[in-house]
Amino acid sequence: VQEDQSPEANDLLERLERVEGLALHPVERSETASVLRWGDAEGVLTIGEGYGAALAEGEPLPLSYESAAAAASNQAAREIGAGLVTQHRARRGGRDVG
Repeated sequence: VQEDQSPEANDLLERLERVEGLALHPVERSETASVLRWGDAEGVLTIGEGYGAALAEGEPLPLSYESAAAAASNQAAREIGAGLVTQHRARRGGRDVG
């Protein structure tokens, strides 16, 4: 769910799309429960409004990940997201790490 349309949010999505073995399918917030309940996705990542501003200010990021009850990939998805956010923050600090 992409609620923030900032360049930083778009960059995060582009980086996620390049992760081998990870498939992204955009959904609206109103669809998340249904998508998870019916097994259409293992999880839903929400990039909340204000992501770009929070990243620029070093504030807590409005990111959340909700996994399906049977999803075995919950921890892996969280680690992938955390790694990409760490790269984002490092680049904002003037260092390009990837």
